Amino acid sequence: MLVLTRHASESIIVGKCLVKFKILEICGQSVRIGIEAHPDISIHREEIYKRIAGLDDNKLDETPPSVNKVLKPRKEKVPRQITQPDIEVLNEAIDNIGNR
Repeated sequence: MLVLTRHASESIIVGKCLVKFKILEICGQSVRIGIEAHPDISIHREEIYKRIAGLDDNKLDETPPSVNKVLKPRKEKVPRQITQPDIEVLNEAIDNIGNR
């Protein structure tokens, strides 16, 4: 979980401008949040989402099914060994830059 601190009138953007959260007002223990999102993205309070999705309180920490459809597991990047031909190409490129 990412935890951020924001002040009134500051925003948080999720994704490539897909969802923008703006802190509108902080009053005691309550925070008013404005949310801008693409019309295809449904936004619900958690208790409403659980009712719609048929989740019970024991499944509160599980990833919502809609998120699993969007998120793809990241492939682990394996570092590639540099070979002699790679070094030769790099050296040639460096020489060409120096000769400009």
